[in-house]
Amino acid sequence: MALIECADLYHTYLKGTPLEEVVKLIMATVANAQAIHGLVSCAEWTGVMLSTLLEEAGIDPKAKWLVAEGADSLALSRSVPIAKALDISVVPLAATEAYEAVQRGTVDGALFPWEAMESFRLNDLLKAHLEIPGGLLAASFVIVANKQAMEKLSPANRAALLKASSEAGSALFGKAWDAADEKARKDAKDRSQAIESLAPAELDRWRPRLKFVTDEWLKKAGEKGFDGQKMLDDFRAMVKAAQS
Repeated sequence: MALIECADLYHTYLKGTPLEEVVKLIMATVANAQAIHGLVSCAEWTGVMLSTLLEEAGIDPKAKWLVAEGADSLALSRSVPIAKALDISVVPLAATEAYEAVQRGTVDGALFPWEAMESFRLNDLLKAHLEIPGGLLAASFVIVANKQAMEKLSPANRAALLKASSEAGSALFGKAWDAADEKARKDAKDRSQAIESLAPAELDRWRPRLKFVTDEWLKKAGEKGFDGQKMLDDFRAMVKAAQS
């Protein structure tokens, strides 16, 4: 059961004003549950979904809330989270809890790289997958060696370890992850699960909505005294070179 609260619920805008007591006296003469326990809309709302209207009108990528204003004489308004208006709920969970959440129906899907789909057994439950060209996120891993432990290594072992570090080490781990991704993707394909790739036109719609992430990072980098834009340009150039 779902109830739609009236914007005048409990007359909160009158609290602390001289009119509060007056309204209480008036409402006390009305013997009905709504007047005593709160007003509830009895209307049935039909028509085009709000999410559809918002998609057509366009939403500021940085927007998190919208204001719904009534068309009556009081023009009362309420704030509504954008995600709720779009019928989207993001549930932050530990990766190890994803299987149980999908199994119980707590979530409809999960955001993971392919290798995690197999390692967390999500291919056992999910029947469809959406691939994002270039990926939607990236994680950085750093292996730090204890200085004293390094000094105890023989010159030959130290040289071998350093040779497999830096870019060479990154490439080595990258190949292992690529192989794990391909294995998990093949597993989903062998199960006859649907695998779709985000269309270029749709990806172009996503880019401006995700730009605020880069903008915020550049701002934070600048506040710390770094040339964020140069760092970002250099990083993108390195990625492009590695992919060619």
